[in-house]
Amino acid sequence: MFNITHLFTLKNLLNPLQIEKMEIYARELFHFNKSISLYSRRQKPGFCWEMILDSLVAGPILLKDSTQPLIADIGSGAGFPGIVLSVLAPKREFWLFESNKKKSCFLEYICWKLSLSNVHVKNKKVEQSETLLNCAVSKAFFSLGKRLDLTQSIFRTGACYYHLQSSNWEAQWKKAPVPIQKNWSIELVGKYSYPPWFTDRALLKTIFKGEVKKVVGPEQVLTT
Repeated sequence: MFNITHLFTLKNLLNPLQIEKMEIYARELFHFNKSISLYSRRQKPGFCWEMILDSLVAGPILLKDSTQPLIADIGSGAGFPGIVLSVLAPKREFWLFESNKKKSCFLEYICWKLSLSNVHVKNKKVEQSETLLNCAVSKAFFSLGKRLDLTQSIFRTGACYYHLQSSNWEAQWKKAPVPIQKNWSIELVGKYSYPPWFTDRALLKTIFKGEVKKVVGPEQVLTT
């Protein structure tokens, strides 16, 4: 397995404290995966690093494209990409939506372990959110079309929803129902890859064009 410290020190993507946090995160992922299945147990030992790298490489692209002070990670699971983004951007706030109680407890623990005061874990389905969102991201949360269908009620008009996707994203978008394609526009923010396999990946941005249907009070709509 490659040396993560050397890799990211050379590329100047992380400072020493961030590298240390990623190493701790990887160890905790591997340890807790044995009991709560944060990712498939059939994966090779270094798989947790691959997931971290995916978020680490895509993260700067997303954070450059969006200036929103609050970003929601929908279907956060083991914390991808929300935990990694919070380490990369400590001055921004991140909400991690995860309905699985065991996984949300793991996320709370990781936030404590890494001293991530800018992260708030929400043990609920994002559809149950009482706050309309301006910006969100997902990595492995259903197919693209189903993801947009399930979540469109919690976005305000003009909100951006980012997606870490495989290179076949266009095929997924074409399969999305026509009403979904009418309510959302989609664009490729950037292509990227990460070691050791350098598989082609894509960071997408979908923008909600539909009408807000959720009834909320003025104080519950994020306008920043």
